[in-house]
Amino acid sequence: GRNISIRYPQNIRIGNNCLIADNCELSASSEGGEIIIGNNVTIGRNAIIRAKGGKIIIGDNSAIGSRSNLAARNANIVIGKNHLMGAFVYISTGSHQYEIKDIPINRQEYTAKPVEIEEDVWIGLRSTILPGSRIRTGSVIGACSLVKNEVGPYQVVAGTPAKKIKNRG
Repeated sequence: GRNISIRYPQNIRIGNNCLIADNCELSASSEGGEIIIGNNVTIGRNAIIRAKGGKIIIGDNSAIGSRSNLAARNANIVIGKNHLMGAFVYISTGSHQYEIKDIPINRQEYTAKPVEIEEDVWIGLRSTILPGSRIRTGSVIGACSLVKNEVGPYQVVAGTPAKKIKNRG
């Protein structure tokens, strides 16, 4: 693609037969960040993939939707093989604390928890995956859902927060 921004390329590994569409950003900071992209991966237009102090691993035969944002700060995001992601999906490993009123939120502690997405998962359009989430093999996340815990294998979940609707098959 055109206008791709790659920051800290020494910390980025891209497999064979990958497509990175226009205006994407891949950044793996020198502060322990690393991005590993498997074979046959497609990254849609305007996607942002940033690893700072954590790893982002995208398994073979996976697709990251247009305008999606993967942010691994101080913890890892691991996405298994054969993954399908809609547009505008947001996955983050961290959050700012806000409990202390005398300290501005942007100066309070930043906490991080890993995100694990196993194989054969479909994440629908505009969904958000919060720190500490684990999405098990074969699951489907409905459009506009908010995942904040564990989704069991082959479950279909939707809503804010995401709740089980049924099992696949």
